[in-house]
Amino acid sequence: MTSAGRRAATATLGAAVALDMAGFVVVLPLVPVYAMDLGVQASTVAALVSSFALARTAGAALLARVAGASAIGRPRLLLVVGLLGMAAGAVVAGVVGDGVAVLVGRALQGVSGAAVLVARDAVAAATPGRRERSRLLLSWRRAAAGGAVLGAVIAAGGERGPGGPLVALAALAAVLAVAAARTAVPLDRRAGAEARRSDTAATVDPPPPPDSVPWEAVRWTLVAFLASVVWTGFAGCLALLLDRRFDLGIAAIALAIAASWLVLGVARDVKREASWSPSWVAVVGLGALAVGMALAGTVTGRVALLPALVLVAGGQGLVVRAAGHGVRAAVLDEATARFVRGWLPWAAATAWVVGPAAGARLFDVLGVSAPFLAGAVVAVAALLLALASPEPASSRRGARPASREPMPGAA
Repeated sequence: MTSAGRRAATATLGAAVALDMAGFVVVLPLVPVYAMDLGVQASTVAALVSSFALARTAGAALLARVAGASAIGRPRLLLVVGLLGMAAGAVVAGVVGDGVAVLVGRALQGVSGAAVLVARDAVAAATPGRRERSRLLLSWRRAAAGGAVLGAVIAAGGERGPGGPLVALAALAAVLAVAAARTAVPLDRRAGAEARRSDTAATVDPPPPPDSVPWEAVRWTLVAFLASVVWTGFAGCLALLLDRRFDLGIAAIALAIAASWLVLGVARDVKREASWSPSWVAVVGLGALAVGMALAGTVTGRVALLPALVLVAGGQGLVVRAAGHGVRAAVLDEATARFVRGWLPWAAATAWVVGPAAGARLFDVLGVSAPFLAGAVVAVAALLLALASPEPASSRRGARPASREPMPGAA
C-alpha cells in the first residue's frame, strides 16, 4: 500500500474523530430549543448532554472487552459501523422528536462514537515509534477540537428545531462511512498485526490499579476533574444564559459556543516554554477560569460577556495542558502510567455528567447566575489544590517520566 493510501486512511480516521466530537457538541446550542419543545426544565435537558459522554466511554470499554482483539484488529469495520450508528442516532434524535427518543438517539450516537474511539486507539497502539504515535494522537486531538467547532456551526441552523442540524450531521456521517469503507484498508493491516501479538483492549479498558499511585498524579487528576466539572457546567448552561439573559437567537448562541471551543483548543495547544512549570500554568488557567465564571454569572452587557467566554475557555485549555504535564512528570513507571491513562476517560465522562446536571439544577432552583457563580467557587477550590504541594520530584532535572505521549483528557 502506498504512503498516499496510508495518509488517506489516517485522514479518514481523523475526520471520523472530528465528526464524533461534532455530534457531541451539536446539541449544546440547542438546549433552549429542547427545553421549549419538550416542555421540560433545564435539569432534564442536561441528560441529553450527559448521556452521550457516558454512553461513549462505557461503550468503548464494553466493546474492547466483549469483542476483544478480533474486532480491534479491524478498525475499518469499527469505523464504518460507528459512523453508520452515529447517522442512525442523529436521525432518531432529530426526526422523532419525543423526549425518550431523543435520549435514546443521543445514547446511540455515544455508543457509536465509542467504536470510532476504539479504532483510533487500536491504530495508535499499532503505530511503531513513540514520535510517530505522539504525532498521530496530537493530530486526532486537534481534529476533535475542530469537530467541536463544526458541531456548533451546524447547530446554527436549528432556529426552527433540532431536526435540521441533526439530519445534516447524519448525512455527513453516512458519507464518511462510505469513504471509510473504501480508504481505511491500511488501518486493518496495521492494527491487525498488533492485535495478533497482544490484546489492545488495554488501550480503552482501564487496567487494574498498581500497588500505589503517587500523590502528585492523584492531585493533578483531581485538579483536572474539578476544572472539567466547571467547564462542562459552563458548556451545558451557556446556551440557557445567552437565551434567557441576553435574548440571543440560536445562530448567535451557536457562534458564541463555537468561539469558546476554538479558544479552548488554541489554549490547550499553546507552546509551553521549558521555564513554565505545570503548577504555574495551572494557577493561571484556574484563576482565569474562576474570574471568567464569576463574570459570566454577573455581567448584563453582551460586550462584557466576551471576556468571560475567553477567560473560561482559555483557562480550561491551560489547565488541561498543565494537568497532563503534571501527571506525566509524577508517574515514573509504565504500570501506573497505563492505569492513569485508562481511568482518565472515565473521569472525563463523570465530569460531563456532574457538571451539566449540577449546573442545570442550580439554574432551575436558584436562577440563571447560580451555575456560573458556583463554578467560580469550584475553580477556586481547584486552584487551592493546585497550590497544595510543591512540584513533583520527577519534574526536577534528572528525572524521567514513564511516557511523554499525550495523556487523554476531556476538554
